[in-house]
Amino acid sequence: MKVIDFARRCAGISLVALKWSHDTLSTAPVDVDQGENPDTVRRFLAEMRERLNHIEEKLNG
Repeated sequence: MKVIDFARRCAGISLVALKWSHDTLSTAPVDVDQGENPDTVRRFLAEMRERLNHIEEKLNG
């Protein structure tokens, strides 16, 4: 994997995580001390895992 490809994929993951954070905090009103919906966390983890698995597949050919 080329440096630029890795950097692009890292940036993409970062942007997706930023969007999740923004969407979570922009739903008004937000009590930041309340528990997050477990299904929301599972969807986030699944999306991140899919992106990380894609990087691993590219790395391993």
